[in-house]
Amino acid sequence: MGNQIASHTYSHCDLTTLSADALRTEISKANASVKNVIGVEPSAIRPPYGSINSTVVNAMQKHIILWSIDSLDWKYRDAQTVCNNICNNAFDGGIVLLHDLYQTSVDGAIMAMDILSQRGYSFVTVDELAQLRGVTMNTNTKYFQFKPSN
Repeated sequence: MGNQIASHTYSHCDLTTLSADALRTEISKANASVKNVIGVEPSAIRPPYGSINSTVVNAMQKHIILWSIDSLDWKYRDAQTVCNNICNNAFDGGIVLLHDLYQTSVDGAIMAMDILSQRGYSFVTVDELAQLRGVTMNTNTKYFQFKPSN
């Protein structure tokens, strides 16, 4: 469907509380699970809670994708609020945080995409956005957004 699948860890734990060996096991198990389903190991990860430190960065060896727009879907669980939070904070190059386990998140995201499409926005994967901005991602950088350079 054109989606980019990234890792969100195996057990959704706070990675900053793990040793380097436990981190590698957590990431390895998640990567294997994803690869088993889609046939490709993810190149990116969004750490649970956005929690990272230097140990996490060094152990992951993945593109670390965070967010610049928090839909707060986990907090409000209301589709209109999710839509409003996205639309009111949208900008060119922004990365939206959503959780697909809540139907209200999915519904709010679809509503926001309809509105933002009318405003001229396009929706791309993180890898596509980085490429459009001429950014070669590396594994020791945290990415929150890819704003235009001009």
